[in-house]
Amino acid sequence: MTVTLGAAHVLSPLGEGLAASVERMLNGATALQRTSTAFDTPAVLGIIPKELLPQGPRRIQRLIDRCMQPLVQELGNPKFTDRWGCYIATTKGDIAALENGNANGAALSVIADHVQKTYGFTDRPWVISNACASGTSAIAMAGAAIERGFVDHAVVIGVDVLSRFVLRGFQALHAVSEDPCLPFDAKTKRHLARRRLRSGRSHQGRIDPKEPDRHLRQWWHSARCQSYIGSVAHG
Repeated sequence: MTVTLGAAHVLSPLGEGLAASVERMLNGATALQRTSTAFDTPAVLGIIPKELLPQGPRRIQRLIDRCMQPLVQELGNPKFTDRWGCYIATTKGDIAALENGNANGAALSVIADHVQKTYGFTDRPWVISNACASGTSAIAMAGAAIERGFVDHAVVIGVDVLSRFVLRGFQALHAVSEDPCLPFDAKTKRHLARRRLRSGRSHQGRIDPKEPDRHLRQWWHSARCQSYIGSVAHG
């Protein structure tokens, strides 16, 4: 059985859209900016402007909606029956809710509930939180579900929100660069912490006429060849 990517959308500090983001990366563009006000500590960050996001009380939900809405439209506004699966990858979930004393709001189930209610999935989405392996795990689970006949189509969402908790954690591990640098740059003092938002749809059968960018297909194949380890939260 062949599992292919049929549609995709990306929202990142570099911009919106898969083709635009890849083109800017290949042209050497960067969205990094030095800030000392976002989290009360100096850092070099790539931040998605809040003006790009739809209205809503929680940033992580607004990020998901901004990415999912054009994806759903590209798919022709399908009805998400029980033959559709949804897999949400997030390293920490809405950990920023803890800063506001909202422990219940940081639960992974909150993200699953939002996606299910907003987009009408019959089955509750799976939330995969395996730290840095979350995205690979979600893609692998979606592909396996299609190959085994559990679903015919799968929507995979990857979302994370940069918070004071995450930034301080990486700083404690000496994993945040003090200056702008390239990935795996030998001259940098530390690696960069990055935030990304991706969503995509996989399906059984031949490739759609609107074939996704070859870089995303390469990403899919490399991810599907890897095994995944860690805990998986169903909602």
